[in-house]
Amino acid sequence: MASATWSPQIPAGADRTGPTGDVGASPPSPAGGGTHAMIVQDVARVQNRIKALLRSRGVAVAGKSVYSEKGREEFLEKLPHASRGAATVLYAQYDAVKAKDSSHAWSCQSPRGV
Repeated sequence: MASATWSPQIPAGADRTGPTGDVGASPPSPAGGGTHAMIVQDVARVQNRIKALLRSRGVAVAGKSVYSEKGREEFLEKLPHASRGAATVLYAQYDAVKAKDSSHAWSCQSPRGV
């Protein structure tokens, strides 16, 4: 008796190629089209990690003040000394991703009159 293969992702008889003819290929994106979305996801991911670290150490966190320069110093003081290194690394990641976000936004602006 032959065993049947079942695939929940691709219905039987469906075309298994992408628009370029390659199996599993995704459609080509416009220049820089997905970059902004990736940066926004990176910012959100680092923000979530910062808040998760603080909450896991018993520090109540609400709002966005935790990301500001003044707010971050306040929250770092509330952390146990052993956890401050991890928080400092996460804040450095946040600053780097935010810098990338602002530089990407600047580079995507078209010059006026064009």
